[in-house]
This record gives sequence, structure tokens and C-alpha cells, in this order.
Amino acid sequence: MNTLDSIRYYKMNGLGNDFIIFDNRQVKIKITKKLIRIVANREFGIGCDQVILIDNYGENNIYMRIWNQDGTEISACGNATRCVALKILEERNSNSLKIKTKSGELICTRQSQKNIKVDMGIPKFKWEDIPLAKKMDDTSAISYDFKIGNLETIYPPSLVNVGNPHCILWIKNLASVDISNIGSEIENDILFPKKVNVSFANIKNRNLIDLIVWERGAGMTKACGTAACAVAVAASRINKAEREVEVNLPGGSLNIMWDENDRIQMTGEAVFDYEDYLPKDLITI
Repeated sequence: MNTLDSIRYYKMNGLGNDFIIFDNRQVKIKITKKLIRIVANREFGIGCDQVILIDNYGENNIYMRIWNQDGTEISACGNATRCVALKILEERNSNSLKIKTKSGELICTRQSQKNIKVDMGIPKFKWEDIPLAKKMDDTSAISYDFKIGNLETIYPPSLVNVGNPHCILWIKNLASVDISNIGSEIENDILFPKKVNVSFANIKNRNLIDLIVWERGAGMTKACGTAACAVAVAASRINKAEREVEVNLPGGSLNIMWDENDRIQMTGEAVFDYEDYLPKDLITI
């Protein structure tokens, strides 16, 4: 339970994927699953897709923790990384920053006033790194029955871990897909012991991909940075896209480049919405 008189938070978003950010450098905040669920609730709380806690890491770097709406802690979030980077870079009047997460260290550089590039690291493809409940030799195109009815797909599903697990479905017509029902079913499929983020992707051409995401623990969101990274890499693996693509999501677009060193470079906007204090009745939760 928090016993502070006031707790400041910052509301930010990356392409509509929105976050409540608490700054542990200012005051020490106890984050509980109950607090996250209430604060993130759009009807009874403030409302957001993820809750973020930042703190100092080393001399000049930042440590970031991430929780979904349901209170589960996750290891990576591309859009949140850009938002935190923008906040700190503006605060320091700087152009580069290293952010430590549970999935590793991410190097962030400011490209323009709102555009942040993040080195998201090297993707993982081995079945045990996704992770999966059973061995699969080729995660670029798996043979598996998700029991989701007559979903019209173009290619077999692809799997990749970019700090968190992703399952990509290659869809002919995104408008025809029941995202919520199918996304929830696959998220909770027994193949994924830690659940999975589900991407519904339509490859427009070798440089452009349309994407809708069902996020593990958060549901359908306007954008997901790690999903955009996963889809770009997966499309390149099956030779249906170049190693640099534009990924269009409902909230906007991200430029994703899988570089010559096999590292994923994600570039996109981050936006500061406002800052405020938690309502008094939430502080003691």
C-alpha cells in the first residue's frame, strides 16, 4: 500500500497505444496488481493499455518495468520505450539514451521532435525461446491447428520472440476477421505456456504491411511496436518482404528495419498527452 500524499503520473502514447508512467526517481511507488488493474481501467480508473514504472539505472540510464491492464508484468513494449525515451531525452535535452528492460538494454536515439528510433535487439526463432509447449523445427511457417474455424489465411502462421512472444497470421482480408474472438483464443492456446501476442497481418507489397494486433493481457490496441517488429522480421523470413518495411497500424505507422547485423531498428512517434496526480482514493490501494 502507498502512504504518499500525492503520486504524479504522466500520460503518453505511441500511435494511440497509451501508457500511464510513474517516475520512481521522484518518489518511491509500490506497484501492486490491484493498483494496475484499477488505474488502467478506462471506466473506473484513468485508463491505459499498459502501466510503466521508470527508475535510474547506472549513472545516466533508465530502468523500465511494464505491466498490462490485467496486472501481468511483461518484458518489452516498443511504443512504451519510445515514450519513455522522449520524456527523458526532453528532460535532459539530449539525443540518445539507454533503457534497461527485462528483455535487455535498448538504445534509443531522437530522430526529430517526436520521432524516436529504438534498437530493439536481435529476434529469437527457436521454439524454446518463443516459448512453445512442444518442439517445432521451423517457426517461420508452422503446421498447427488453432481450431479457429474458417479463417482465410495466405501462408502458415509465423512465430518470433522480440522480447515477448508473437504469433503472426497472414490474412487476405483484415476486415473479415473477428479479431477479439480469434485473438483471445490463440493468446490462450496450450501451445503457448506464457500466452502470446497475436498479429493479423496483410502484406500489401514488399515494403508495406497492414497490421492489427491482439495484445497478450491487454486485448486489441491501436498499435504495438514489438508486434510491428515481429511481423516485419517474419515477413522477411518467408521472403515476402524486404528487410525494411513500413507497418501500418490503426493508430499510425512505424518504420521497421532488420539491419545487416540482424538487429531490429524501430522508428516512430511518441506523444506526451498530460501529467496529473492520482486521485486520493487510488493512492492507498
